[in-house]
Amino acid sequence: MRLFKIRCIRMLLSVFWIFPIVKKRVVFVCHYGQSYACNPKYVYEALRETYGEKLQYIWVLNKRHKELDGQAIQVKNKSLAFFYYMLTARVIVGNNALGSYLPKRRSQCFINTWHGGGAYKRVHFDVAASDDDRKIYEIFAKQTDCHLSSSRMFTECMTVSTKVPKEKFMEIGMPRNDCLIQSLKRLQNGEKEAEEAKRREILKKMKIPESLWKNRFVLYAPTFRGDANHGYFENSLDAKAVLKSLQKRFGGEWTMLFRGHHKVPEMEIEQSICVTDYEDMQEILLCTDVLITDFSSVMWDYMLLQRPGFLYFPDMESRQKEQPFYTRIEEWPFEAAVSNEQLCKNMIEYEETKAMKKMEDHKELLGSKETGSACGKLSEYIGKLCFY
Repeated sequence: MRLFKIRCIRMLLSVFWIFPIVKKRVVFVCHYGQSYACNPKYVYEALRETYGEKLQYIWVLNKRHKELDGQAIQVKNKSLAFFYYMLTARVIVGNNALGSYLPKRRSQCFINTWHGGGAYKRVHFDVAASDDDRKIYEIFAKQTDCHLSSSRMFTECMTVSTKVPKEKFMEIGMPRNDCLIQSLKRLQNGEKEAEEAKRREILKKMKIPESLWKNRFVLYAPTFRGDANHGYFENSLDAKAVLKSLQKRFGGEWTMLFRGHHKVPEMEIEQSICVTDYEDMQEILLCTDVLITDFSSVMWDYMLLQRPGFLYFPDMESRQKEQPFYTRIEEWPFEAAVSNEQLCKNMIEYEETKAMKKMEDHKELLGSKETGSACGKLSEYIGKLCFY
C-alpha cells in the first residue's frame, strides 16, 4: 500500500515535467525544511560568494528566515511552489536522500551532502525493517547523482548501505566542516584575538548572557534513540559532577550548553543552557571548549578542532547488541564512559598528548578527506553543471 501510494504521487507530480529545467536554478534542503543549517547552508554561502546573482537560489524552509530575504526564494516543504522548484531546478542540494515521492528528471542533478561524518551508526539497507523500506531505499539510490564523503571508510560503508555506486561518491569532506578546520589553522597562526571576537559574536547570536562570555563552555550533544520516525532520549548525565570535574582538571569557571537532536521532542537538562533551537551546530562547536556526546557523528566534526572530547554512553552494551557500529568504539576519537563516575574520571585524568594521538589515529584509520576546501570544490562542480 505504501509503495502504491508513492507510485501514484510520482505519477501525479510528473505533470510538472511540462515546465522546462532552469539551468541556473539551485534548490537547497536541510532536514526537509526544518532549518537553514548544515552542509546545504555552507554550500549556499559559498555559491553566493562565488557566483552572486548569476544563479537563482531556492531554499526549502518551513519557517521564514529574514536574513535570506532578497537573496533566495523561500518555499515551504511539500507546498505547490516546492514541487515546482524541485522539479525544474538543474541542481538540488540536500543533507538527506531525495524524497521517494519526487520523480526526479534525468537532466537534474541531486547532490546528497549527508548530515554526518565518520563511520558510526548504520543506515538504510543495513537497518531496513521491511521489503517496502528496501524498495524505497532503492529509489533513493537511483535518484542520487553525487554523494559527498568525509572519509574513505565513509564511502566504503555507505556505498554498501545505500547502494549508491562508489563512483558517485565525492571524497572532499563536509562543507560545514571547512569553518572548523580554518578556525584551527587561524589559531595555530596566532590569530587568537580575531577568533575570540568571532566567538563573542556567536555567543551574542546564541543569546548567551554576556556575564558568561568569559567562562569556558562544555557542550552536551547526544543523538537520539529509536528510529527515524520515533526518536527519543532519556537523560542520565550528572551535570553538576561534570562541571566540578572540568573545573578540577582544566581550571576556570564552566557553563554547560545542551543541544538535543532535532528528532527528539523539546527537553532541557538541569544546570545547563539549552541551545537546541540554535540552528548552526558548527557555530556552537566553535564556542565549545569541551564536547560530551555518545555515538553522534558530531564527534567527527569536533575532532577537527583538536579540543578535548568525551563520550558518555550508558547504553553502550545494548546498542552494540541491537545494532553494531561500522567502527569499533575503542577506535573512536574520544574515550568512552558508561557511567557518570567513569566520565568524570576520564575528564580528571585527561592527557592532551594521549588524546591528540587518539584523534589522529582515528582520522588515519578512516582515511579522512577533510581539508577545509570542500565548499570551494563543490561550488566549482555546481558551477560546471549550471554554466556549461
